Amino acid sequence: MKTKAFTLIELLGVILILSVVSFIGFSGLTNMLKTNKQKEFNNFKENLYIATQSYIELNKNTLTNIKNNSGVILINVQTLYDEGYIKIIPVNPKTEKSASNDQIKVTNNNNILNFEYIEVNQ
Repeated sequence: MKTKAFTLIELLGVILILSVVSFIGFSGLTNMLKTNKQKEFNNFKENLYIATQSYIELNKNTLTNIKNNSGVILINVQTLYDEGYIKIIPVNPKTEKSASNDQIKVTNNNNILNFEYIEVNQ
């Protein structure tokens, strides 16, 4: 009686093909996760910049450094929270730590505000 079965070569071929396909899939998934993490971090910063801009607009009379064309100020994320410009203390997506001690550096360059996120090690 003859039984049908796979040869060792056929089994090794299938394992090799599956390995290659899974390696390609894993590489693509890793790149996608890195890209998503960077997008999440950019959105995180952009939201803080918007809150900071609102803070400056409503407090520009007391923020004398930023009124000058070459002024620079630092605004703490905790201040944005305390004053109600953000509802919760955000978590930095890159470090997975609270951003309460982090700062936004605002530079006035010929009446154009530039924002820079500064991570403060806790």
